[in-house]
Amino acid sequence: MRLLATLIVSCFLGIVTAVVTIEWSNRNAIWYPEYETRLRYTPKLEPAKKKMNPNAKAFVPEGVYDFGVLRREQKGEYDFVVENRGTANLTLKVDRTSCTCTGVDVSNKNVKPGDKSIVTVHWKAESSQPTFTQSALLLTNDPENPELIFHVKGLYMSPVMASPASLQFPSILSGREENASFRLYGLEKRPLEITEIRSSSPEYFETSVEPGELTEEDRKSTIFQSANNVLVVNVKVKPGFPTGAFQERLIISTNYESEPTLEYFVRGMIQAGNVQIVGKDYVKDTGVINIGKTTLGRPISSKITVTFQGRSSDDVDLTVAKSDPSFVQVNIEKLPGEKAIFVITITVSATTAGNWYGPEQKIMGLLELETNVPESPTLKLPLQFLVEKE
Repeated sequence: MRLLATLIVSCFLGIVTAVVTIEWSNRNAIWYPEYETRLRYTPKLEPAKKKMNPNAKAFVPEGVYDFGVLRREQKGEYDFVVENRGTANLTLKVDRTSCTCTGVDVSNKNVKPGDKSIVTVHWKAESSQPTFTQSALLLTNDPENPELIFHVKGLYMSPVMASPASLQFPSILSGREENASFRLYGLEKRPLEITEIRSSSPEYFETSVEPGELTEEDRKSTIFQSANNVLVVNVKVKPGFPTGAFQERLIISTNYESEPTLEYFVRGMIQAGNVQIVGKDYVKDTGVINIGKTTLGRPISSKITVTFQGRSSDDVDLTVAKSDPSFVQVNIEKLPGEKAIFVITITVSATTAGNWYGPEQKIMGLLELETNVPESPTLKLPLQFLVEKE
């Protein structure tokens, strides 16, 4: 009996000692968080059961619509039709759309047998990409067609595209005639027609229009392959154009209500055999002086040298006829010697912020010089520069 009592007390004391030891170890041991395991309870979610009816039959005559070309500021909208060709009511529920810019309206969400519902998909362009594809997903109680997807697609851009973007005449000898052409692509669903082309200098430019065809390269293009027709515009530069660079704006009138008129720029350079222009900022092919960029209050300058071949210094006078914009300052210095050589310093005083970078921005500076040389009475030099705010 005494032995049994001793065993019981010993076991009890052993258990107490073990508990105390474990507690002391827990309080004083080093904690390694990377070895700690935390149990997380995740409740199991049962999927919602769909109430299907085999007697409801959804039929969609058209699930995809191509809008062709839309202007970026336009909102797209199209009505799709869902028919119930079954003997039980067809239920429609909007599930989701392809993006937040897209919405969907359902005229009838409980379609009776033989009846139909109008599903209107509408959206607003919020992307800079020219192509768009949007969609809407509807859920039904038709077990054979539990999901209905409606797609709309098209192009957000000008309904008339030109190639090349601007027409270049790199070098035309003074007194010569030159011809070049560009292509216009009609991207609306009806054929493109040109009703009129106006030029600001009709005495130097002549245009004509003829039908064209899509090339193999056009058919590979996401944009041009959708054109309904192509027109070729021929441009003739007549003799007598003033020496120097030119930038001509053509106003093209079309039969498209979405774009009744568009602007197209023709640029080039009239080279006089007796005039040579050089400078680090002077682009020979276009005749443009690219001065660069600066900020308000920080003048920027560029220099060019104009040499009149076969003329003596005493025979030539060179003066400024026009500098545009008005804050462009020009200084002309005739170099001493037998040859007629002039150094022209062009300074942008940077009093007005703006972009003078040509056809894409539709604004370009201009330096126009007058001479007493009959072969080259005028020199026109376009100016490119940018004045930014600090």
